[in-house]
Amino acid sequence: GLLEGIENADSVTVDYHKSFFQPVSSSAVLVRDRATLRHATYHAEYLNPRRMAEERIPNQVDKSLQTTRRFDALKL
Repeated sequence: GLLEGIENADSVTVDYHKSFFQPVSSSAVLVRDRATLRHATYHAEYLNPRRMAEERIPNQVDKSLQTTRRFDALKL
């Protein structure tokens, strides 16, 4: 079938635009091991200052590849 062998994948992408009639920028990357996504981020002091970590403020920068765009998948 269409998803045969998906259990062997380390990552899968979902395009909500094509599958669920959502805006073009609504997509998701699903990974087996969340540590894999750490390679896609870069620490920049102006984006995630150390004081935020010290004050235990959640670091939302590492949750998105596009740090300057709205959260289009929220409506899903």
